[in-house]
Amino acid sequence: MNTTTLLKEFLYSRYDVSEFPALDDQITCWQKSAPLSGVKILDATPVFFNTGLKYLALLAAGAELTVSAHPELPSDENAVKFFRECGINVVTTGVFDEEFDCICDCAGMHKSVPSRHGIVELTGSGAHAYLNWSAPVFLADGGRVKVLETGLGTGNGLLRALEKLQYPALTDRNVLIFGGGKVGSGVALALGGAGAACTIVDHPNSVRCKSKSVSVTDINDTDTIRKNISESWAVVTATGVKNAVASFHNELKNSSAILINIGVEDEYGSDVPATRVLNAKQPLNFILDEPTLLRYIDPTMALSNLGVIELLNKKCANGLNYPPEELENRLLELVKSGAAAPDIPKLEEFYYD
Repeated sequence: MNTTTLLKEFLYSRYDVSEFPALDDQITCWQKSAPLSGVKILDATPVFFNTGLKYLALLAAGAELTVSAHPELPSDENAVKFFRECGINVVTTGVFDEEFDCICDCAGMHKSVPSRHGIVELTGSGAHAYLNWSAPVFLADGGRVKVLETGLGTGNGLLRALEKLQYPALTDRNVLIFGGGKVGSGVALALGGAGAACTIVDHPNSVRCKSKSVSVTDINDTDTIRKNISESWAVVTATGVKNAVASFHNELKNSSAILINIGVEDEYGSDVPATRVLNAKQPLNFILDEPTLLRYIDPTMALSNLGVIELLNKKCANGLNYPPEELENRLLELVKSGAAAPDIPKLEEFYYD
């Protein structure tokens, strides 16, 4: 039994198709048209079992796939083992001495690896790494599809992680969130929906959350931020920037607040010990077998795959390129037929660029 058959048999028995309508459509169409036949792809999406559906689409399209489980990114060891047993080349060192046709990167971890046609970047932190890049970069992080994942999906993942750790109900608990982008706004909406009183710290004009129930503290108002910290039941970092809150290290490590990170970077800095932050500063939702439910990440993974097609067809200029509206609209139409359909109206709770 070949790799594609093994993957499809396992993944289609593990997940209902309603959880991945966008990738299912890709798999069905691409196994007929093979648009990536012979194309060498390095995929660095964090390795969990649901990531296998992204791989399945690429393999169905004829790609020669290598997977990177980069040591600085979260991954599931059991998933890594399983994909290897299926015949996928999974590299865990983050080091490569070969050139690929395209790289589906995450957090800019593979910017030193040669890529003939360019990069598909999954995250906002990776967008900073590829700013002013001299080759084409398709930014899957741009647009509404990514908000479904990093806003609604990450907020949902944080709620599930707190439930797994058996924290009490959130009703009327003060939560301070550093970062008002897609992730921070999604966290505020999710925790607020569970009864918490949420305050976002950011530049006011950068906050993506429309909800009037969420308070905003200006990032430059340090006195109010210190007061917020002292009054918080929990502090969540969601800026995507390394050491973003390091200047408040004394207040944070000495407070009674639960400290949580939800981004891939250490936003607390070295003066706040890892033991003081849940999950040792790693994103808290990554304590879960499925950190982001497949229904939320399905269209993002499909969009990342489509970014490869865009690069190969030379539709991207050098530097950052945002997803075309028509691609996003098609993916969101597919999502409306699946399990995430009830969440689509919630996208209106976010401001867009």
